[in-house]
Formats: sequence, C-alpha cells, structure tokens
Amino acid sequence: MRAGRRDGVLIAARLVQGLGAALLTPQTMALVMAVFPAERRGTALGVRGSVAGVATLSGPTLGGPLVSTVGWRRVSFVNVPIGLLVLALTFLLVHDLRTGRAHRLDLPGVLLALAGTALFATRTATPAAVPA
Repeated sequence: MRAGRRDGVLIAARLVQGLGAALLTPQTMALVMAVFPAERRGTALGVRGSVAGVATLSGPTLGGPLVSTVGWRRVSFVNVPIGLLVLALTFLLVHDLRTGRAHRLDLPGVLLALAGTALFATRTATPAAVPA
C-alpha cells in the first residue's frame, strides 16, 4: 500500500473514531442523570468529569511509550479488551433505561447547533488556516 493511501486510511479511521466519541460522550451524562437520584447526581457527574480528565491526560502520556514499544499499528488494539470488558459490565450492572416513549430528531435544533458551530469555527480560526 502506498504511503499516501495508508495516510488517508488512517485519517479516515481517526475521523470515524472521533465521530463515535462525539456521539458517545453526551450519552454518558444522560446515563448518569437517569441512573442516579437527584441528591447523588452532582457527585456522580463530578466523578465522571474526573475520570474524563484523567483519561484525557493519561492517553497521550501512556500512548507515547506504548507506540514506541509495540508500534502504532498495534496500539489501536489496546482498547479492544477494555471495550469488551466495559460492554459486558454494562449489560450486567446497568438496568434497562428505556422509557417506552417514542423520540424524534429535533432537526431545527440540530441545524441551529451546526450553524452555530460552523460560525464559531470560521470566526475563531486563524487567518492562515482559512483559505481565501
């Protein structure tokens, strides 16, 4: 495989990974809100935030030596056993949270959020990063 094609595949995979994380992250807060009673939610959200902060710092810190020892191709598989363990524990420990109500996509809200994000991104980007 040529280097350019390999780079494109890696970039596409990271894009999919980022989109997956963007879809999952808000779900963790919704899960905390649904599982914990009102008087314990603040503590639960604080623990969630602390875990997210530690993960944000430890990923690059542990990832550097890991990539140096096993290589960047194999480092992606580190999360597979962790993900399988978390998935199994979720099925064992978290009860069914479905409410039985039908939900629909808030299309005007999605479009408004998309427009706001695009406006923010274009207005805060450095002039060198924005093509003329």
